[in-house]
Amino acid sequence: MVFDRDPHEQRTALGQGTYGKVYVAHDRYTWKKFAVKEIPMRNPVYTDVLENEIKILSTLSHKNIVTYYGSA
Repeated sequence: MVFDRDPHEQRTALGQGTYGKVYVAHDRYTWKKFAVKEIPMRNPVYTDVLENEIKILSTLSHKNIVTYYGSA
């Protein structure tokens, strides 16, 4: 899955929470939609929370839970 991370590109926000914002993105090759969660790493506590979330999401597989594809 490949998508542009151009900071000047207009993005549609789906929502935001304590740790960051979620945007709609499109795969550059298939144009399938997916969500991107952007978390500014300005606090070391965020790193631990994010690592824990990734560990949990990467092991789950259910129709009502988002699929984790990767991080950058």
